Amino acid sequence: MLFFKRLVLVFCIPLFIFGDDFVIGDRELINQKTFDLINKIGGELFQKTKISTYVLLQNESFSREERRQYLKQVSQNLHSPFALIYFFKQDKKINFLFTQDLEDLVDADEIYKDYIVPFLPVKKSDILDQSRISTIVLNGYIHLVDTLADIKGVKISSNIVDKQGEALAKVATIAIKVMLFILLAFIVWFYIIRRKR
Repeated sequence: MLFFKRLVLVFCIPLFIFGDDFVIGDRELINQKTFDLINKIGGELFQKTKISTYVLLQNESFSREERRQYLKQVSQNLHSPFALIYFFKQDKKINFLFTQDLEDLVDADEIYKDYIVPFLPVKKSDILDQSRISTIVLNGYIHLVDTLADIKGVKISSNIVDKQGEALAKVATIAIKVMLFILLAFIVWFYIIRRKR
């Protein structure tokens, strides 16, 4: 029964894709606002660059091999070139998939580390509800689109990336690290001076 369900899903994928729909799979995992925003931003990027950026959502659990086969089948039905963020809720797996021509252009690890990891659950008690999944997926998606737009030299007016705010946050983080380093150096210096006396 599970195999039949997955087979039907794979054959229905083209129906999702060719309706300017950039969200594939279990759409109920994200809220309507996120769904609409992804389609709006993805549509604008596609119009300006012909790059498709998809989100694949799955609620059920897959083994590693099943997931690999499933992603292979899904990717055969996507409009190329494409970038895909996939999220498997039960397996707590989120990652990226690119066509070969985009693979070397995008630093997926940086997007994952800087824009997805801060929103992932830390404790076992943390719940992966619709709101949290929407935040995780959307934050990764908007930064993926922003990266692709920068590569192609276009501006995506519907995107909600706050570049100024993020730049200020990075500067503040660096400033805090520098101050902590100076404080630590001062403590070590003070300790050495006291020991010499």
